[in-house]
Amino acid sequence: MNRSKIITFQSAKKEFIKYVLVNGLTTFLYMLLYYAFNEYLRIYYLISNLIAYVCSVSIGYFMTATYVFSKRRFLIKKLKGFIIQKILLIFINSILIWLFVEVIMFNKYLSQITGTIGCFLLSYYWNRRLFNSS
Repeated sequence: MNRSKIITFQSAKKEFIKYVLVNGLTTFLYMLLYYAFNEYLRIYYLISNLIAYVCSVSIGYFMTATYVFSKRRFLIKKLKGFIIQKILLIFINSILIWLFVEVIMFNKYLSQITGTIGCFLLSYYWNRRLFNSS
């Protein structure tokens, strides 16, 4: 393996670790808000999911753009693509949660975790393409 491939692999590995850390934090915030809105404020679980998602995604965008991909100058330029991506992901996530809760009769909190894991992987792929494009 030549040196440039090793450096590329190491930088991709570092980027992915940063992505996991940032999104681990925003996912924790998302789940905490979801639980609080649903349990303490008694907001319907799908509405709680949407509110928690919007809050955590707003924070996540700035952290992902500046810390993970170091693209401060593209912050506003990439916002449109990021918003479209997150709208698709909340739609996918909500459908997954609804299917698990209403059809499979799975616990609503475990359903949220399951949907979030799938969307996390898809989000990394999309964000990598978004922030690494010109």
